Amino acid sequence: MSEYQILKEIVIKNNLSNNGNLLSYIKSNIKELGYYKLSRISELANSNKTSTAAYYTDQEICEHMVSKLPEFNSGKKVLNVLEPSVGVGNFLPALFKKYYSCQKVNIDVIDIDPESIKVLKELISSLDLPENVSINFINDDFLLHNFNKKYDIVIGNPPYQKIRDKDLLEKYSFELVNTSTRNIFSFFIEKAIKLGGYVSLIIPKSTIYTPELEKTRKLIEKFEVNNITDYGEHGFKGVKIETISFLINTNRPSLTSNDVSIDSLILKTTSIKKQGYVFPKNLPSWILYRDKFFDSVINTLTLDVFNVVRDRQITKKHTRKTGKVRVLKSRNIGNCKIIDIPGYDSFVDDPTLFVISKFMNKPNIFAVPNLTYYPRACLLPKNVIADGSVALLTTKNKAKITRKDLEYFSSEEFTKFYRIVKNFGTRSLNVDKSAVYFWGVKKSR
Repeated sequence: MSEYQILKEIVIKNNLSNNGNLLSYIKSNIKELGYYKLSRISELANSNKTSTAAYYTDQEICEHMVSKLPEFNSGKKVLNVLEPSVGVGNFLPALFKKYYSCQKVNIDVIDIDPESIKVLKELISSLDLPENVSINFINDDFLLHNFNKKYDIVIGNPPYQKIRDKDLLEKYSFELVNTSTRNIFSFFIEKAIKLGGYVSLIIPKSTIYTPELEKTRKLIEKFEVNNITDYGEHGFKGVKIETISFLINTNRPSLTSNDVSIDSLILKTTSIKKQGYVFPKNLPSWILYRDKFFDSVINTLTLDVFNVVRDRQITKKHTRKTGKVRVLKSRNIGNCKIIDIPGYDSFVDDPTLFVISKFMNKPNIFAVPNLTYYPRACLLPKNVIADGSVALLTTKNKAKITRKDLEYFSSEEFTKFYRIVKNFGTRSLNVDKSAVYFWGVKKSR
């Protein structure tokens, strides 16, 4: 049984989703289990996890992010730190250790959940708080709270969720740079940048290339980026989400010559690259793993050839095993051909019920599988539509696409190139507006 499962059993057995039980459990077991295990148990016991989008940040990740922060130490009389979504304080022990030699460290911790603040206070009381550290607890909404000072460091793990409440969204969106998204972590990034000198946050990896977060990326790029760490799916135990962390210095503007350290837990590599190299102004996404191979390929391609569209309307409840019109799915797409798969193939009788039908029987419509690292393409046959597992490409500026162009998308070269484009992600493989930009055709043809 994994540690996660053992701790989950403790939560269930002792009914620790009840906050009173949890506080009592912490008091009784602090010496035996210690701060780290009890903070993990407290996160697992958080019954508000769904509503507050709070997830446990692994201690190793906290320590890694803190290790990337500047030293300060005795050279600064007072160090002001803000944790904008503190939860049960997983960053605090690493911060204590990092800045033990500073004369004075003031840490403001804020969380929207009052129960989390209660638990955090109980956990903190179990620690030998360093003499140079003072902690100010704030129970409020970080995005709406009026802070009366600036901070040397803002570090934390913001919540991941989309805001559905229109009134709340309007309140949050006031003076935002990126109003194209409802993702709350993007709002946290913007406010953290306004408040902090050094800003370090762990965020979804999809931030790297999602079109709706382009303005958020551009905002981060305005400053000196010191570190990007790609955790892949190792960021949160028991949660299938890819994450990265970033560290920026808002006191210094972006320069293409700035050195950015890039740590990859998925490839187990560390590299130093120029800021202008991995955040290229002429490309729609960050390319963290950009290298000589990527450059050699991209220089041979004409890019931004296609538009992309997907139809998420069609689900299994709409299709049958027989019908008048075929519904193309991802596995049906081969290299310049359609593959028949008994028991998998789907059909509908009335395609006009779906928006995607407007592309049926139109010339120069190309089908590509949506979520895969094995790219391939074929011409959309007549009397065929496609479901959401397939992206349809239409050409820009009446570009002529040959069979040789389509065959290239199945080549070893393009497959390797495309992995770098998608930053070796595992969850965010949509052929969206950013990704389709790189579905280029060879210049010499």
